[in-house]
Amino acid sequence: MQDNPVNGEYGLKQISFQEIAESIKDGFWITDKNHVIFFVNQGMEKIAGISKELIIGKHVLNDFPRETIESFSEFYMQAVDSLEQVFYEVPIKTPAGIQTWQNGWLIPRLKDGVFDGVICTVRDVTARKVAEEALKHEKERAQQYLDIARVMLVAIGNDQKILSINPKGCEVVGYTRDELIGKNWFDTFLLPGNVDHIKEIFYQILNGDMENVEHVENQIVRKDGEILTISWNNSLLYD
Repeated sequence: MQDNPVNGEYGLKQISFQEIAESIKDGFWITDKNHVIFFVNQGMEKIAGISKELIIGKHVLNDFPRETIESFSEFYMQAVDSLEQVFYEVPIKTPAGIQTWQNGWLIPRLKDGVFDGVICTVRDVTARKVAEEALKHEKERAQQYLDIARVMLVAIGNDQKILSINPKGCEVVGYTRDELIGKNWFDTFLLPGNVDHIKEIFYQILNGDMENVEHVENQIVRKDGEILTISWNNSLLYD
């Protein structure tokens, strides 16, 4: 007799829901139709900073501190009311008192088409949010430096389009910032006879070859038609 391919020596091993849930590194909890938590995995214990015994049996909306549930509750109720999956990303102070950012999915459970609870996945994204906030502050500070600089500063993308220009630059060329962002620098400002030469310099800079092109002079045409000779200090920006 041939072995059953499922139950045989090399067949599939039955895995319980508990084993699957506990193997997930992210947090994972489930409520019943009365919004009471009846299952919590180890990943959620780690994120919450307290044992599952202190979480199971609690009403998800009423039994946690306001700072823990305040930002989260509207997403939970959106899932409950719509009976559709809802993604959330919110600041949450954990029951252990740690300020975090968390995201995940709220998935309504249905029984015979009727609401029967919610499955919630939880991922701690605090490190990413902190890094994003630090980058945002760095960009804001850099923009402040650009805004107060009394020299013309302009950033041009690989596609030859203007990415950024400071107020002094707008003053020099006679355009507003909104008029310039996204415009092709060469088509907008260069004299026809200079385009090919300046493009050669541009692509040399893009290739990282700054020899003899770090400081150059060329003419540009203002919005009012006046021709200016500008001395440029060129550098390559990295994303």
